[in-house]
This record gives sequence, C-alpha cells and structure tokens, in this order.
Amino acid sequence: MNEQRAGADRLASLPKVSSLPAASGTSRRQAVEVLTALCRGALLGGVAIALGWLLTEVSGTARSTSLFGVVVYVAMLGAVFGLVTSAWSDLADRLWSRALERASIGTWVGLIAGALAGTIAFLLYDNLQAETADPSGLRFYLLRVLAWAVFGAGIGAAPGIAERAPSKVANGILGGVIGGALGGAVLHWASFEVAAERDARLLGLVTIGVAIGAAAAVVELARRQAWLRIVAGGLAGKEFVLYHERTDIGSSPKAQITLIKDPSAAPLHACIIDAEDARTIYAVEAGIFINGQLVGEGRLRDGDLIQVGATTLEYAEVEVDH
Repeated sequence: MNEQRAGADRLASLPKVSSLPAASGTSRRQAVEVLTALCRGALLGGVAIALGWLLTEVSGTARSTSLFGVVVYVAMLGAVFGLVTSAWSDLADRLWSRALERASIGTWVGLIAGALAGTIAFLLYDNLQAETADPSGLRFYLLRVLAWAVFGAGIGAAPGIAERAPSKVANGILGGVIGGALGGAVLHWASFEVAAERDARLLGLVTIGVAIGAAAAVVELARRQAWLRIVAGGLAGKEFVLYHERTDIGSSPKAQITLIKDPSAAPLHACIIDAEDARTIYAVEAGIFINGQLVGEGRLRDGDLIQVGATTLEYAEVEVDH
C-alpha cells in the first residue's frame, strides 16, 4: 500500500497527544467496562423487545394459538428486536443511510429467527401437551429454553450480520443463546404464575430482551481481541471493536469507524489492516500521528495513541500467547 501524506501540513498544526494519565487500577477499569457493557446491552435489549411486545399486543398476534399465528407472533418480535439492535448505534450517531441499511438486514434476520423459533416452540409444545397437561413440568421449561435459545441465537446474530462482521456474529449467537435460554425459563414461569396474560408476556419478554442484550454485550467484551477507544475529540469515550481484516477510519459513513464530529478528518483518512496477528495502520487520504509522530504507516502496539484529524484514539489489544 502506498504511503500517502496528503494533508500532513494541515495535521502538523494540530496539537499532538503523546501521553495519557494511567488508569487508577486495571481491575477497577475492567469492572467498570463490564458493568457498563452489561447495562447498555440490557437496556437496549429490554427496550427493543418491549417495542415488539407492544406491537404484538396492539395487533392481536400475541393471543394467537394456531401454528401460523404463533410463528407470526414470534417472527414479529424477532423483526422488531433485530431492527432496533442493528440500527441503534448508527441512529445514535445520526448516520441515517447506514442505519437504514442495517435496520433492513437486522429486520429480516430477526424475522427469520423468530419464525424458526415459533415453529419449534409450537410443534414441541403441541406434542408435549398430548403427553401431560402439567405446564409447570420440567419438560415444558426445557421447551421454552430451547425455543427462546433459538430465538436468541438468531436475533443475537443480527447486528453482526448487518455489519458483515463474522466475529460479531459469533459473539451475538453465543450471547443470544445464553440470554434466550435464561429469559425463556422466566417467561414460562411467568406464564402460569402471573395472573394477567398480557402482564406475564411483558415480564417474560422483557426478561428475554434484557438477558439477550446483556449476555451478548458481555460476551463481546470478553472475546474482543483489539479495539480503539476515543480519548480526545467529539466522540470521546466511545469504543470500536476491530472485527474486520480492514477497518477504515474517517468522516465518511462508509468507514467502519466514522468520526462524525471531526470536520478535519478526511472521508477515508486511514485504515487498519489485520494480518498474521499484527495490525498496521496506514495513512490513506491524509497523514496520521502515532504517539505524537507524523507517519505514513505504523505497526500498532497496545497503548499506542493515534491522532486522526483532531481525534485521538487509544489502541488496545489482548495479548495472545503463541
């Protein structure tokens, strides 16, 4: 890749960041990261599934008892959940076109996952009813766990599929299975312990959404290998996990890391290439600074500070034993 230093003169006039205060404690910082990820994931998942619950209650599909009705009901829940979780980050950043694209993909993935889970649940439930009428039996719990784990796997994968990031898909599936299974058990308990059916569905579904969102977020945090944290600039505090073999950084919505609040960043300012367990950053449309030094490219190491336009990002990675 050719080293391009267009815009270097402009960048040279910007303040260079060469150091950051050390964290007060690694363990405390990690605990805060886990808690923050858990709360954000739980809140997003809870809101997404609550919107699905509202839609199915208003449309009347929540009260369906036929195979077709149950499939449509769970498919609607999945579609809404997939739409919200896939598009939320871009909506928050006001990247409207990208949010629309990812919302469309997430909706279809969630719809398919919901339809599959609804089919499995209905067929297994119907067979079990022929054997026993006791809904509190262990087999009925296992049914709910299985069906909602399938549901969780599908909608958990939706954001990763929307971003075309296989690693994120795997994280979402794992988190979705865990959250869906836990939430499914609560939903089944609520179905015969809470008097009002509508309230039981709301309690159970919100538990499912919260559990899937929280589990997926924590799994993603635990399995990340490399990421960037914005430490100075308009998006300070935001993190981006590096999922792709090539990660573009710039002001364009086409970049995986879009610096929407940095007018001095070029559309495709720089890119990070992941090759053979090493990540190298290259200047593309303008120069970059690494630890205060203007460069055209540089191999990244844990703790490096990268200045792109007026934004400073800290590179972090998990040490891999060879």
